[in-house]
Amino acid sequence: MKTMYKTLFLFMGLFAFLFTSCEKEEETPTLHKPVLETDFTITVNGNTVLFNCSMKAATTFLWEVGTGDQSNVNPAEFYVPMAGTYWAVLSVSDGGDFLSSDTVEFTIATTDVTVFQSGIWKNLTGGPNVQKTWKLDIGAVVTVTIDDAGVETSTSVNKASFFHNPLDFYGDKDAGGNTDGSSWGPWGGTNIYGWGGTPEVGSIRFDAITGICTLVIDGVTKTGKYTFKPYDRVDDICNPSIVENEAPITLWQHMLKYQYKYLGVLSAQMGDMKFATGMRFPMDIGRITNDGNATNPSQFLTEDLENVTILHCSDSAMVVRVKRSFEAEKDSKCWLLYNYVVDGYTYTSPTYTHPVRTDVTTATLAGTWKPATVPYNWVGWAGKNLLNAWTSAADIIATGWAGTAESLAAVDTIRVTFETNGNCVVNGLATTYTINKGGYIAFADSVSIPNSIFSLNKKNMYVLDVPESTEGLWLGQNNEDKAESKAFHLVKVQ
Repeated sequence: MKTMYKTLFLFMGLFAFLFTSCEKEEETPTLHKPVLETDFTITVNGNTVLFNCSMKAATTFLWEVGTGDQSNVNPAEFYVPMAGTYWAVLSVSDGGDFLSSDTVEFTIATTDVTVFQSGIWKNLTGGPNVQKTWKLDIGAVVTVTIDDAGVETSTSVNKASFFHNPLDFYGDKDAGGNTDGSSWGPWGGTNIYGWGGTPEVGSIRFDAITGICTLVIDGVTKTGKYTFKPYDRVDDICNPSIVENEAPITLWQHMLKYQYKYLGVLSAQMGDMKFATGMRFPMDIGRITNDGNATNPSQFLTEDLENVTILHCSDSAMVVRVKRSFEAEKDSKCWLLYNYVVDGYTYTSPTYTHPVRTDVTTATLAGTWKPATVPYNWVGWAGKNLLNAWTSAADIIATGWAGTAESLAAVDTIRVTFETNGNCVVNGLATTYTINKGGYIAFADSVSIPNSIFSLNKKNMYVLDVPESTEGLWLGQNNEDKAESKAFHLVKVQ
């Protein structure tokens, strides 16, 4: 009997051992392709979506959602404000390669309208049931010019009303960057008529709730869907080929210090916009039609017109980036920045005039002057600022403008001499001068200070007030019909 009990206990122990061993083998986690409901779940609660993976072998997770969002935590939670059906993919790893699930879908039943009541969504659309309307920033701007006799004339020019330009442009590794991979710009197309033809007479408005936009061009109305994904402004979206104190500055720093200085701040968010087929922002006819070019009927690919980025959007002003793929003699691949304002915006255009020094006398001018290290630049009237942050002749040569190096060598030989008795010699021409209104210099004869980019000539120049560069003299004249001056920087010969 004892033998039977011993045998029974031995058998039970062996069975327990074998059962335990099998159980341990079955519990050993192994990595495999994750399957919905078996290995992970998706739970939708209003506009919040919870993703949870139960795979014990997985040590690294990557959740990807059709909103463009990602997460590497588990469980992961996403906020999806817009109604619609979205895809999702889970990828897992145990330290080696990732294994990805099939693409699965989830549905958000209703839109959370509170997302449209603040931030860039509200700035873009006006909020729920508002449909803010945008148009290209084109309007009449009054500028004051001065002729050879020193007579000031007010002129109304049809160009940017609020922004400094209707459009700007820059190049980077993704569109038209320098051959060494560096970026350039942004540069300004101050007069849209000279940089791509007549602006379209049109507007666009966005309905936040329905996701429908309405485009009107030359009286023709079109409607279509759009999607907009906002995100925090990307710091390193472009690093222009410009440095300050030997350190590169970002596109945003460049924009706020130079091109978009008057804005003060840029919106905290930017965003990507995708239009339905045939929808886009109103732009300018010359680029849309490529001035009638039969071979390349547009400077834009359709996909680039329908996929744009909003770099800045405030309550009244917007900067939209569009990729231009066309390249020809006068055009290059680049990013174009179109500037828009809200239709009906009541911004009062300022009257700009030359930032002229009023302290200039014959004693101020007396002596012989030569070109400075950076001999010329352009000066904006609104900010009294230099429009190019050049610190050396090499910076000018780096622009790639034809003949720049040779021109700089020739410019270096220019000399201007003023005497207190009214006599002067300008680049070899002896004449006389008088000073009007403390800063305007009237010469008895037409004079010339040339370079390969522009020249100061005729009988009238003015001494510019440039607070950031006070050494010597900045002699300037109007730069066409723009609110800026072309200027030579002269320093005294020691």
